[in-house]
Amino acid sequence: MRVLVHTDTDALRALIARDRVANVFVDSLVRENNSAVPTFRGSVMLGLFADDGVTLAAACWVGSNAGPHRGHRGAGDALWALGR
Repeated sequence: MRVLVHTDTDALRALIARDRVANVFVDSLVRENNSAVPTFRGSVMLGLFADDGVTLAAACWVGSNAGPHRGHRGAGDALWALGR
């Protein structure tokens, strides 16, 4: 898991496209900024990558609240564990 950077934008868009309704919050952020990097002060977009280290499996916006976005079964569990 790592903080997403601008070059991760296309991978984040692909993840969002899997379920635009469920991911409407993050979709709005990416569309507003045209980047995986949030412009809100103190916020970050975390990315969890598949075993290949390349495929974005899940993402989570972390700011004054957290907005997890699961790409596959089990990825949400890993993000949830961060908050414990």
